[in-house]
Amino acid sequence: MSQQSKVFESNRARKLELPLYAAMSAKILCSAVFVSGRDPEEALQNSALAPLRMRPGFPGQPEKAFSKIVTDGDAKAVHVTVKDGPTSTARYYDDQGCVILPQDASGVFFEPVEVDTNLPDPMTQTWPMGDALPDEPLPPEVDEEGLKEAVDAAFSNPESYTAAFLVVYKGRIIAERYGQGVDKDTQLECWSMGKSITSTLVGLLVQEGHFGLYDPAPVPEWQMKGDPRAEIRIADLLRMSSGLRFSHASAIIERGRGTAESKEKALKVAGAYVVETPQEIATTVARILKM
Repeated sequence: MSQQSKVFESNRARKLELPLYAAMSAKILCSAVFVSGRDPEEALQNSALAPLRMRPGFPGQPEKAFSKIVTDGDAKAVHVTVKDGPTSTARYYDDQGCVILPQDASGVFFEPVEVDTNLPDPMTQTWPMGDALPDEPLPPEVDEEGLKEAVDAAFSNPESYTAAFLVVYKGRIIAERYGQGVDKDTQLECWSMGKSITSTLVGLLVQEGHFGLYDPAPVPEWQMKGDPRAEIRIADLLRMSSGLRFSHASAIIERGRGTAESKEKALKVAGAYVVETPQEIATTVARILKM
């Protein structure tokens, strides 16, 4: 590919990527402000824009890619507009949290519902099932001075945007500290932990008989005659071994360059990845889902 073609492909990729970046920023900022109750400007700099500073094409000033970022307190929505491009919106829906709206849509395609909890007061149960911590000295093998230095190091650089830092040893929290405006009850971005929560939700649907783990993925567009994606199962998606070509947000989108060999290699690598979930972690996730 010539240098001119590479520039064209890069520009086209950027045009495709920017609305996705805008939607991501809108969702993060919406959750930070209307779910976590954080200051809009602080959340914008430390959460919504922070991930973009690590992306190609955003050298420290990601806000330059957007012409307008609006936090609407009355509508409980965030609008992020790409320069010479569309506006992405995320809106808060009470117990359903913040949801990214499709382009030109004024609302979600479901009826928001109130979620009740039957869980006991978290202070009546020890962590991880609750919030109560043991009132006893640290285990003798723990280097208390080294532990303190590690915690201090996590907050030593303001540009690291550290919001929370926990150290867990043998199922017990032995150190924790929080950044400004954050405490143990503040809901923060879960990032890839969301994959485990999604898998847990799917597991509940399987348990209730809505579908089987090895059923074809319930995506109508994939079930068309002759579409190879019809072979992708729900289990394949949960293991991230579907074989679909994927470009992370930090990578330049490329079109039409996948090969059978690269697909087969991706399948082998992803298929070999197995997650074992200890009961205490699974129970903690279940508790989060019921909150």
